[in-house]
Amino acid sequence: MNDENDIDHDNIFLKLHDKSVKDLYWLLFSKCPINNQHPELSEIPFFPSEILEEWRTIGCDYFLNLDRYPNDLHEFLKRPKNSRLGFYAEGLLSFFFQTFSGIELLIQNHQIIHKKKTLGEVDFIIRWKERVLHIECAIKFYLFDHSKSINDLHSWIGPACKDDLGRKIKKVREHQLPIINSAKCKDVLGLKNIESYLFLKGKLFVNQKVSCDWVNINLLGRYDYLRDLREHSGLKVLIKPFWMSSQSENNIDTNKKSFDTKYLLKRAELVQEKGAKPFFIAPNDWPFLNG
Repeated sequence: MNDENDIDHDNIFLKLHDKSVKDLYWLLFSKCPINNQHPELSEIPFFPSEILEEWRTIGCDYFLNLDRYPNDLHEFLKRPKNSRLGFYAEGLLSFFFQTFSGIELLIQNHQIIHKKKTLGEVDFIIRWKERVLHIECAIKFYLFDHSKSINDLHSWIGPACKDDLGRKIKKVREHQLPIINSAKCKDVLGLKNIESYLFLKGKLFVNQKVSCDWVNINLLGRYDYLRDLREHSGLKVLIKPFWMSSQSENNIDTNKKSFDTKYLLKRAELVQEKGAKPFFIAPNDWPFLNG
């Protein structure tokens, strides 16, 4: 699997039919949209690609069998909060960590409390081949504000303008990852030699061609402004939380509704037409100043 083709040409992914199984596979094995070539990202430990590649290599039968018999996964995901993209992604990972051979899920969504004081919360801690891995999970879709510098992480903004890449990286670097390294935290957990990683997946979208070392350019999506949209009769709006495997051009499914301009009043919307890659339609005044 290479950067240019990413997951669209992955032989196992193309054999999967169940939506949740495809979402899980995409979440695990799609490429991270950024790398550590940016100064603010250089010290961020991204989840090791060699572990993901190993899981992909040995997981063929796991995913094909899960695709044939997905009921356990469906039942596991039947939680109200899974209607949100981030919680849905965490639910998929939790199921995988609990059912994939060789992985031991030690901790999930656990508040670290020391002497009645909450130090923070960790997403996952797993054991894999004698390694103890602390994982902070993030699934993000950002659009680039072309009026700003491409190297400004804050210029990559969420569809509703309530989040941006700079804000997320700051939280990860200053709060989410360091918590596990404190002596107090290790004492509470009773674990040693914990490796901390950011598990970041998602996609970045641009309105025009860009050049940048720390963005995986070959994986970029596009967004258009509503004023520039000439034809929309065949467009379907992708409904959250089903944005993950829907990034495939071969994934027209029932988790969509017909495009209508009224959906664009408050945020950018992810849309797709049959046989094409999904893209965002942004309101004419996006990004919102009060986002």
